[in-house]
Amino acid sequence: MGYIHYAVLVAYLVALASAIRLDLHGVRNGRNIHHSRLQHRGIGSELNNSADVSYYADITIGGRRYTLLVDTGSSDLWVAGKVPNSNLTGVSGGVSYAVGAVSGPIKTAEVQLIGFTIPDQAFLEIEPDQENKAGEGIIGLGPNDGSNIYQEIGNAAGAALIDRIFLQNQSMPTYITVLLGRSEDPTDFYSGSLTIGEVLNDFEDVLKQPKLPVVYVPHERSDQHFQVLLDENGLIGPDGKPIPIISEVESASNRKQATVVLDTGFSLPQVPKRKSHDYRTSEFGGFKRKTYVYWDSLNDDQFQPFSYNRGSNPNYDMVLGMAFLRNVYTLLDYGDLVVGSYKKEAPYVQFLATTEVAEAHSDFVEVRQNGIDSTPPNSGLKKRGVRPMVYYIVIITIVIGVLAFLGVFLLYRKRKARRLAAEAASTSPLPPNMSPPPFSTSPPNPPPQSYHPQQYGQPIPPHMAQYYPHQPPFVTQPPSIQYPQSTVRV
Repeated sequence: MGYIHYAVLVAYLVALASAIRLDLHGVRNGRNIHHSRLQHRGIGSELNNSADVSYYADITIGGRRYTLLVDTGSSDLWVAGKVPNSNLTGVSGGVSYAVGAVSGPIKTAEVQLIGFTIPDQAFLEIEPDQENKAGEGIIGLGPNDGSNIYQEIGNAAGAALIDRIFLQNQSMPTYITVLLGRSEDPTDFYSGSLTIGEVLNDFEDVLKQPKLPVVYVPHERSDQHFQVLLDENGLIGPDGKPIPIISEVESASNRKQATVVLDTGFSLPQVPKRKSHDYRTSEFGGFKRKTYVYWDSLNDDQFQPFSYNRGSNPNYDMVLGMAFLRNVYTLLDYGDLVVGSYKKEAPYVQFLATTEVAEAHSDFVEVRQNGIDSTPPNSGLKKRGVRPMVYYIVIITIVIGVLAFLGVFLLYRKRKARRLAAEAASTSPLPPNMSPPPFSTSPPNPPPQSYHPQQYGQPIPPHMAQYYPHQPPFVTQPPSIQYPQSTVRV
């Protein structure tokens, strides 16, 4: 029986280990969806989000499977449409976002996420509309202090989903990791991954990176996010020089350090307008991360995708969303932000760089510019080495060129040899033993002879001997030469 118990325990642990990782689905939307869910209550912030990429995860609520947006910038779970096997709490609530809001009855139902099951998780059930279709919704993974549902319920039963998971599994680390992919990356394609309490294989080095403390927001504001401080002089321009910045967060300990929110629901980085044209590299705790945002140059018109107002007394200076987070593997530790915290460690963030700059530039040229690099020279960007396939093409081209040259050279030499042989044959004397061809129609033309008395008695030259086959070497009188008659066969 001991072996059976051991086998069951091993099977359970294996199932648990395999259940705490979830693949994310990167989806391109054909319509504008206000998927940025960074909360700002009462400060009149506006955000016109026209981005077309979001990251979704599978979740089961009340026995029905949904695919909802993963958002570290908000803390509540909600879904549009009727959820089966759910119960009313008698309390209603709403969530205000930077753009728009949702509201409805707060209900409870069994929720399953990455193998974890919460039997009575609180969530918002909202009416579907043109903006939020039935079956759509958000999985808020931000700190519980930002949860509206928790504030309405008033106890741990209304805590955020991630807090309920941590409270139910207190031996597990209180962090999640997020890896966002690029759907059109020609060399490193993946959609993305979400883990709870564990780190992805081959990314364990994230645990060795600097721990960046999460900046606390006054509790009365109920606007806590995963926000960290940028290093002083940590905003680097394309010329490699730091861009001076003065934080607008009044409670900041050092106004030369910008407060930065990390949000998987944002697309492009949201930085102060006066810094947007200079921004290239961000630095956290000595960790540098170059954020190269490439675009095709169409014309000289300016394009402003967002109109952004953080109010007169903001809690942060900028938001680094998907465009930044796609360049790093991110670990978010909740620490004592977990409701009714059983841990006393302060929350923190760790980054592990995942983008090789030269490769990213090469991929951009391949995907966006059809392999023709028309980007302007940049001293801060080292060109990527030529890929092996290019070397093969160059080598093959050289070999073909050499072979073609050798072929032409040999052909030239052969033709020249033939020409010289023909010229030599036309100027050389007739061989001694050559006789006229049979059935010749005309006698050969012997060399002209002169028979002068003074030549008699001279020796016959060897090359003339064929014409005097029966004469002695010396003659005393001119030979009598007879030519054969023409022969005709009938």
